[in-house]
Amino acid sequence: TDPEPRPGERFGVTLARMAPPDIDPAGHLVSEKYDGVRAVWDGRALRTRHGQIIQAPAAFLARLPAQVPLDGELWLGRGHGRFDAVSALVRRRRPVEADWAQVVYLIFELPRGGGRFDERVARLVEIVAQHDWPQLVAVEQRRIESREALLQAVISSSLSRQVSKMTLRTMPSPTAFFTWATSFRMKS
Repeated sequence: TDPEPRPGERFGVTLARMAPPDIDPAGHLVSEKYDGVRAVWDGRALRTRHGQIIQAPAAFLARLPAQVPLDGELWLGRGHGRFDAVSALVRRRRPVEADWAQVVYLIFELPRGGGRFDERVARLVEIVAQHDWPQLVAVEQRRIESREALLQAVISSSLSRQVSKMTLRTMPSPTAFFTWATSFRMKS
């Protein structure tokens, strides 16, 4: 039986779980796990994974696609203190536009987008390209063909970009819902 949903999952956000040691990653897509603040755009408002509205500047929100739900991370880059900095911005009641100038919205999913995950990724890349805004970025997803290829992806990302986690996603059938069981976090 499925375990109880975690807090964010009640809001409809898929949260990563640790990958079981015997998972076969062949055919899955893998991406870097960014250290940012989870943010869901419902087409009108930006929310935390728990459903609370994020008070982002109006100019930032105006650049997001109207009526197109997105799921991703608000991110200020790699390095010590960067997560704390973006977390502090998200918690502010009165956003300062200049403080959000470096915030990037890294998109990795189209909630309720239908189809397989790889099909949603292709649509996501198109949506981001149409908006042509450097603060809206589609997270790169790479297809993994074997356990060895996954290990190599983790090692090369860790060495080149100081990445400590990768996210592995399955591609469910066109009629399946994207559930917690289809997203795993792997620590290197």
